[in-house]
Amino acid sequence: MPVDLAVSPDGNTIAYTFNNHIYTLLLAEGAEHKQVTDSRFNEWDTGWSPDGKYLVLGFSDQAATNDCSELRIVPADPSSPVQLVPGYNNEPVDDLQPTAAGGKVIHGCAIAGIKWFPDGFTDGH
Repeated sequence: MPVDLAVSPDGNTIAYTFNNHIYTLLLAEGAEHKQVTDSRFNEWDTGWSPDGKYLVLGFSDQAATNDCSELRIVPADPSSPVQLVPGYNNEPVDDLQPTAAGGKVIHGCAIAGIKWFPDGFTDGH
């Protein structure tokens, strides 16, 4: 069953987690679900960029838990699912991955829905 539903800023599309991956669905009759991410790990708790072009999500290479994760950003409408791979030593793996001061990957623990604001992120707390 889909979980972690997030409505796009224009209200026309939802993003959600299903089978540990991120999908979107245009809210229109006959629309098809679209897989946005793919990996052998877990992706969840997605949120939309203010312009609706990107999704921020939690990603973990720890298959047994969704408690702590790296924040990742992916295009909301890729031509094929974005292949996510784990990083090494807290180094970012792509240009879109958010980093803290010093260039290290941002992590979130016990995330309860990610919200993306023009000046940054919040984890829903």
